[in-house]
Amino acid sequence: MLAMALPLEQAQGTGLVATTAVEAEWLRVQLTSVEAVRSKISALLPEAWRDANECRGRSARRNMQYLAALIWLLGPEFDEQAQVATETFDYYGKAVLMTTSEDVGYDWQNDSENSPGDNGVWPEVPEQENPLNRTQALKALERGA
Repeated sequence: MLAMALPLEQAQGTGLVATTAVEAEWLRVQLTSVEAVRSKISALLPEAWRDANECRGRSARRNMQYLAALIWLLGPEFDEQAQVATETFDYYGKAVLMTTSEDVGYDWQNDSENSPGDNGVWPEVPEQENPLNRTQALKALERGA
């Protein structure tokens, strides 16, 4: 996801983008502005809400990682929000989805088939799907767990 903010030659150097990628195509998908990043976030939100509503742990977690990377690209003033998106997975990320939706103007309060939003159910994430956050991991290490 972050490679999409790089010029094609640099992105290819990461190994994440095929060396056969075409410059014209890359320019079409490259994230070159805050508005392009916001647009990408808006495009990701329907799937993210759908996965959170359906309690799809791995898919919801992956969406949160994508969102964190995209939020980080918005600039330093969003660093804290990006960190929260990385570390928080309560209710399958719904709190982060709600905040992010508001930031980009996505109607998260209207849950429909064409435009998924909050379905009103905020289930707890089963322990096996909710990895330790950084603070919990440090405490566990201190206890010798």
